[in-house]
This record gives sequence, structure tokens and C-alpha cells, in this order.
Amino acid sequence: MRSKILLYLVDLTHTGPVISSDVFPYGVAMVGAYLKAHHADEVEIEIFKFPNDLSAALEKRRPDIIGFSNYSWNFYLSYDFAERIKKRFPETVIVFGGPNYGLSSLEKERFWKEYKKIDFYIVGEGEVSFTKLFLKLKDYSFNVSALKSAGEVLGSCDYLYEDKIICNELTPRVKSLTELPSPYLLGLMDKFWDTSLIPLIATTRGCPFTCAMCSEGASYYNKVVHNELFFQELAYIANHVKNTTILNLSDANFGMYRQDIDKAKVIAQFQLSHGYPKSLLTATGKNQKEKVIEVASLLNGAMVVFASLQSTDEEVLENIKRSNIKIESLKGVADATKIQDSTTVTELILGLPGDTIEKHKKSLKDTVDAGLGVVRMYQLIMLFQSELNTPENREKYKMETLYRIMPRSFGKYELFNEEFISVESEEICIATKSMPYKDHLDCREIDLVVEILHNGSPFLEYWYICDWLGYSWFDFLMQIYEQRNKFSPELKKLFDGFREDNKTGYWKSYQELKKHVTIEFDKLINNSDGTNEMSKAKAKAFFLCRDELHSLMKEQMQILLKKQNVWDQIFELFLDELDEFIRIRKTNVLNYEEVYKKVFNFDFAALINIKKGTDPRKSKLSQPLEFEFYFDEKQIEIYQSYTRIYGKDSIDALGRLLMRTRMTDMFRKVRVSGHADGKKNAKVSDSPETNMETYYSYS
Repeated sequence: MRSKILLYLVDLTHTGPVISSDVFPYGVAMVGAYLKAHHADEVEIEIFKFPNDLSAALEKRRPDIIGFSNYSWNFYLSYDFAERIKKRFPETVIVFGGPNYGLSSLEKERFWKEYKKIDFYIVGEGEVSFTKLFLKLKDYSFNVSALKSAGEVLGSCDYLYEDKIICNELTPRVKSLTELPSPYLLGLMDKFWDTSLIPLIATTRGCPFTCAMCSEGASYYNKVVHNELFFQELAYIANHVKNTTILNLSDANFGMYRQDIDKAKVIAQFQLSHGYPKSLLTATGKNQKEKVIEVASLLNGAMVVFASLQSTDEEVLENIKRSNIKIESLKGVADATKIQDSTTVTELILGLPGDTIEKHKKSLKDTVDAGLGVVRMYQLIMLFQSELNTPENREKYKMETLYRIMPRSFGKYELFNEEFISVESEEICIATKSMPYKDHLDCREIDLVVEILHNGSPFLEYWYICDWLGYSWFDFLMQIYEQRNKFSPELKKLFDGFREDNKTGYWKSYQELKKHVTIEFDKLINNSDGTNEMSKAKAKAFFLCRDELHSLMKEQMQILLKKQNVWDQIFELFLDELDEFIRIRKTNVLNYEEVYKKVFNFDFAALINIKKGTDPRKSKLSQPLEFEFYFDEKQIEIYQSYTRIYGKDSIDALGRLLMRTRMTDMFRKVRVSGHADGKKNAKVSDSPETNMETYYSYS
């Protein structure tokens, strides 16, 4: 007879094509840490992330309770396991918890009608509520029926009893994260150090904003609480991490609070002492941009600064309960982060209530021309616990939706000698009363142009020419898009394929999607392109259509220069050499040991170093110089860290690499290696404003 109660706490990730969710199972581990800290003598807790590990454990021992995290990227996988566990072990208590659960009574009715193998659902914060449920279950000898029939009040816990949904009042949130013990410091995460997973940690919990499209927009999450154990946890992580240089913070607004400055200083100390983290993944503050800039300045270029703009149209923002963020203030953030060698990412969402093709293009133009860094263009996903997902808003805005395979979130698994296929979906809004379906598809193509030609600054030199001409960079991109039907065969095929993917990769229901995946599983699992339309197309453009893409950009820039009446022989030579210069930086980027040398007549660094508005032709050198193109040690280390996680042998892996990394880290840096006559240590004497030690690490 076991002396302790056995609990399995599970945050599953799909492992079909690749590992889908690549972070430590922090949420369920927090629940486990609280329970262990208060009842260590009574419980034995195991944390799981990978399906195969869970299957192996279930073959050996039956848990008294198994708790599953429920996110959009793992619900069906978790429930597929739960069904089989309940069939084999009817007495095992199955508990789910997480944000992927409805707000309205109608949503909850649908949930419990469909997923009856779940015994209890923890709503909101889980640590205290799960522990209280555990104690109640213990009182009833883990007899679920007896507990339910007794009518006990279970805070923050919903369940089904005699076909009636019982919803209890939410337990008050913790006042400080310091009340919650750390799963790292308790050793609950130690089994994951040998994996490729990225450590995940929270320095705050909650969000003061009420965005209608976000699951944290509810008033329940409005109060923000802080984690005073962060410094100890970071030390533990830095001393144990093995296979990644990345740290992920789950904060909703990192950098927005005064305490974040002290946190950034501590992170910087560990960067110096441990070389970790080199990359910090987090959502940065939506307000208090001065603090965000200060935090970014302390982190040695490790942190990406996010600007959650969503749209620049006031009507659209009003519909989602967002206040208008001034472009001018965001531009100041972007300019500051460039100086600090950080990256800015601006987020837009296509298809929000009130959005139109004209408004979406205006939002793109506003963000691109303001230089707000990478523009992440998302489709509107109907998230549970978000206000936009309620039946009332669906009807109000005439939202039409379809289901697609969540990228990389499917696979074939085995439990109790039974194989089964599991797949996650995203419900995408593809039309509203203000945006017809065709306009949605057109917007997706425009987004692809921005993704390929703008994001990551692959053609920054051309952008600077546009700036000198006083010509909108976004208008130049649209000039290219308008030639879409005249693209080279390979590029036309890429864009046609992208549009087709956006039409055929969607289904009317999850059931239709699941049927398709089941029938076509072998084809899907062996398709190295993956199922993410945007990253797949970007990877193909960058790795398979690179020459065609560069030729297109050069051709369109020549057309623009002629239209602006500045074309001459010097510009012809300049453009020829610039085209070659840009190509070399992106040549054979997967071989970071390769070094190239080439002689040029222009100081192309001058395009970004001399005062804006200066004629690019003034960068012509008095004598040709030889330039060396290479990757430095920092780039190589970052590259190796990401390829350990994502791989590099498929279009899907390369697309993920391009989307997750700072793209300029994949371009060769440049330095002067000598005169064209072979002399070394050459200096540029005729371009005094130019700093030739600039390594083109702009973003």
C-alpha cells in the first residue's frame, strides 16, 4: 500500500513534427510546488511535459489524481489522454485547469456536454484552489461521486453533477507571488534540464488592461502581483541551464513597473557572470515606454520590445476596448531600441471588429513607415475567456470563422498499447460585416509582402534609399505587390501557394479538421514544409527564392529611381554593387564558418551611418576596398541555441528559425579587410562620417 498520495501534473506538448510548446511546464509546476510546500508528507508529485514520458509512467503506476493544463495548443492531446486514463483507471480523479475554457453559460454548457471524462475544472489561479480541492477529495477518500453529491462549496471549481453544471465562486487571487513557493527551488523542474526546453518564469502575474480579444482581459486578472523570489529563481536557472541561452518570462507587461528595472539589472549581472540569458522572450509593457526603454538598455540587446498596437484605427480600437497608442511615442521606443541593439516588434491583428482592407493597409503603413521594427501580423483567433468570443459579439459583428490546424500541434501517440492521433485547432475569424472573405485573403497576401521584404530588415539599404528620396517605404512595398502577377515563376508560385493554403487549409468544424488529419496523417507528418502558412512562405522566399527576390527588389528600385529622375551611371554602378553586397550577406547562411571577400567601390555602411537624407552616391570611395563577410561568435552561439530547439533540416524548422530569431543575426557581418590592391588594415579617409566597424547588426 502506498504511503503517499500520487499526483501527476501534466502540461503536455505535441511532439509530432517537432516539439510544439518549447518551454518548461511552469504553470502545473507552480500548482505542484504549492501543494508540496503545504502537504509534503502526504503527497508524491511528478511533473510531465512529453506524451511518451507520461505514457511510460502510466504503464507503471496509477495516479490518485492527474491534473492537466488546458491551453489552446494542448487541449485535445490532454483530453485524448484523459479519456484513456479514465477508461483504464475509473477511480483516478481527472482535473483540468487553464484559460482555454468559456466565459458564458452557453460556452460552458457546450464544454461539459462534450468532455464528460473531466471530473473537475479549476477556473482562474490554480495553486490555492487545486490544493483545496485535493483536501476535499482526501476527506471523501477520492470518491468523486460522493464529493459532488455532498454539495460542498469548491472555490474556483466547476464540475458536472447529474447533467447539471455546478459553477462555484472564484477564489480570491493571491496578493503576492511570494505567497507561492518556487517549483525551481523545490527541485520540481530538475528533470527538464537535459531537454531542449526553454526555462519559463513569472516576475509578475496579471494585466491591468481589458482588451476584448485577450483571455487576460477579464477583470479577474486586472490586479498585478509581483514575484519576490525571482532573483533566487534566476540564480537557480542560470546555474543549471544546459542546452539553451534563452529565458522566457510569462509576464504580460515586463518593463512597465519600477521593480522591473532592478530585475533587469540582476539579469544583466547573470549575463556577465554566466553568459545567460542571451535572449529574453517576454511581452513588454503596453504603457510606460520610458521604463521599457530603460529596461531594454540594461539587457545588452537580449530583449525584444513589443508594441501591442493591434490597429491604428480608432473605431477598431474602441471595439476591442483598447486606447489609442500614439505612433510618435512608439517611434521613440523603436529608435531607442535600435541604439541599444535591441529589437522592436509591433503587433497587428487582421479582422478585428470594424476592420477593413483600407484600415488594415493604413495600420501597416503607419507602423512600417514609422520604423516600428518587425510587424507581426496575426489573424484574429477566437480565444476562450475572451470577450470577443462570446455569442453576443459573434452575432454583433457577423463573425465568420473556420478552423485550421494549429501549427506543429499534432501527432500520433500511444497509451496502454493503443495508438491514437491527436490534433489542436485554431478558430480563425475569416470575415466580418466590415471585411468580406476576399478582402481577408488580399490582406493576408499584403501581410506576406511585409513579412518577407520588411520584417528582419533584409533590404534595409533599399529602405534608406527610399528615405533619401522622401518616398514611403510601405508604398514601395505596395509597388512591388501590385506587380504580383508579373513575378518570376518561382515567386508567383510562392504567392499562389500561400493564397491557396489560406483557402484549403481551413475547415468548417473541428470534427472535419480532425477527420482530414486522421486520413492524411502520414502525408502531414512527412511534409517538411509544416502547416504555418506565413513562416513556410517566408522560409521558401529566403532559402529557395533568394535570387529571384533580390532581382525583383533591384528591378523595382531601378524603376523608382528613374521615376524620381535621379538615375545615372553612378547609380547604375551603385545598384549593381549594392545588389551583390546584400546577396553575399545572405548567402549560405546555414554554414556559419564560410567567410566571403569582395571588392566594392562604395562604402555601403554609409547608408545607415551618415545623416539621413544624404545622397547614397556620396558613399562612393576614392579607391575600391575589399570587404569581408563573416559571422561572429555571438551570432554563432545564438544560431546553435535555436537550431538545437528547432532544427534546420526542413522548411518548417527554417521558418520557425526566421520567425523566432532576430533575423539580422542570420546575416553576415561586414568589415573592411584591405584595399583592392591587397593592402591590409585599410581606412576610409574620404567618408569621415562613416564608421566602418559597423557590423550591419541593425534590426
